[in-house]
Amino acid sequence: MPEAEPSRTEDSGRRRRVELGAFLRARRGLLRPQDVGLPERTRRHVPGLRREEVAQLANVGLSWYAMLEQGRVDQINRKALRRVARSLRLTQVEVDHAFSLAREEASERTGERGSVDALYAFVRAYSDGAAFVTDADAEVVAWNAVADELFPFRSHADGDRSMLAMMIRDRGMRQTFVRWEETLKRMIGVFRATFAEEGNAKLDDLVRSLRAENTLFDTLWRAYVVDTPTSHICVLRRPNGMQVRMQFIAFSPIDHPEYTVVALRQVSSEG
Repeated sequence: MPEAEPSRTEDSGRRRRVELGAFLRARRGLLRPQDVGLPERTRRHVPGLRREEVAQLANVGLSWYAMLEQGRVDQINRKALRRVARSLRLTQVEVDHAFSLAREEASERTGERGSVDALYAFVRAYSDGAAFVTDADAEVVAWNAVADELFPFRSHADGDRSMLAMMIRDRGMRQTFVRWEETLKRMIGVFRATFAEEGNAKLDDLVRSLRAENTLFDTLWRAYVVDTPTSHICVLRRPNGMQVRMQFIAFSPIDHPEYTVVALRQVSSEG
């Protein structure tokens, strides 16, 4: 059955509910009966647990769980959702994502907002390595010279600097990231974790086009992996061919939570 996706006209609450249903279906499809202590009694036409098995494990009604996966439960019982999460063996990151999607209201962005000029200036002056800023549409909007050396931001027009799209469409990015596929999977996981919250027509179009263009992206998107932008070491290849290990860190400024600052600091070279 094709993955249901929210339309452009659906409100944010409906969008999150549909996204939650897609997430639960994906996780259910990864489990086998023996993973959760159930006997394998009959041949299965599709992989994963059946809905009735999840409902049984979570001690919830089958019709309620079916409606939950279909995005048709308006007010989600948190205790029941926690039992579902436990039954599906969700990690803490995945549990947090599920409960974020189950909120009745979208997060309010409140408080005084300073000018983004200071944020842009900070990134451009960053001298310990590469740094760039992405906005709520996942577009890179500012960067420093080292980042421009590694990633061809300047060669892309305004509005066409999605890091995710560049990973798929720019052949040079496959050379830059030594572990390109691993990095792409992580990037999609981070993007997917915020997709329902920040989703809009532009992001919908981006995902739709990337799924049509690239089978790996489509496979990873349907797998519904979620991730957080945790600090880690990545290996990049500079234009001169030298491989460098860089410490990756990402954060959102308190006064501009819709922006993400990414900084990469070289920790060693590999010749």
